[in-house]
Amino acid sequence: MAKWNYVTLQRFFKVSGQSPTEMEGKSSYRRIVKIGNSSYVSLPKKWVKDKGLEQGGLLSVEQLDEGLLIKPVSGRDHAPVKVRLLDSAMARDVISAYLSGYEVIEVTKPAKDFTESLHKLLNLLVGLEIVEESKDRVVLQCFVKEGYDVRSVLSRMDTVSRSMYLDAAKGLEEGDLELLESVRSRDDRLDRLYFLAVRLIRGLASSPSLSSRERVFLVDARLAAKILEEIGDEAERMSRAKPIKGLIPAAEGLAKCQEVALSSFLEARRNVQCASLLQLLKVQKTGSAWASLNRIAKLVLDITELT
Repeated sequence: MAKWNYVTLQRFFKVSGQSPTEMEGKSSYRRIVKIGNSSYVSLPKKWVKDKGLEQGGLLSVEQLDEGLLIKPVSGRDHAPVKVRLLDSAMARDVISAYLSGYEVIEVTKPAKDFTESLHKLLNLLVGLEIVEESKDRVVLQCFVKEGYDVRSVLSRMDTVSRSMYLDAAKGLEEGDLELLESVRSRDDRLDRLYFLAVRLIRGLASSPSLSSRERVFLVDARLAAKILEEIGDEAERMSRAKPIKGLIPAAEGLAKCQEVALSSFLEARRNVQCASLLQLLKVQKTGSAWASLNRIAKLVLDITELT
């Protein structure tokens, strides 16, 4: 799906209810420029000047049957775009800016290995795109959808992390190398969701209108996200263990406990109990795969304590 910096053109467009002819006195054509996975188009200079728009200004884009309706948004109704300037930045500096909620990240004099790590960053951080790139300057912009919700992201993390150790158990028992490799690839997907969850939580926590109850939930949600990310890391390590039998029933019981615990936390239900979880913690079996399951069980127990 195309994303907009200022706007992506479809076949026709409207700007504030005016046609290109009304804006500039004659027909105006602009080419769509493809950068990464996003499409961009320049706005008429006169229109930008007349509307008093500046770089980072906010536009409302409404999809119509015949095209797009584009209108400037009053700065009194919306907070200004958060811009972070980084000099000689490393990948970790960009990650920090992303988690802090910056929408535009401008890197000048990128570090030597920055370009090499940039592709990985784009795959790791949801919504991050390159909008400008040169030898001495890279501008990144975050296009995180407004529809993202902390609860839905945590729920997705729960699903992915459970699938990882369930498939790791199955792959180890059946000697399915392809399934074990898919478990490892899912760790990157879980990391993406984790960074997105942290960004969303930090953004919400900065709201002055947040109630004390909502603030407590966000603190616990941040902890839940970290626990789910650690479960994924443990499942990834489990996928590299030696083949062993008897893992599947234990993993299935553990997954049911985790599902109940996470849903209880998100729905504010209390007194979560899971006999199979406690039983697994008592099991004394040798082997790195069993050790991983036991550590995952302790992490799931941490989730139950959030309820």
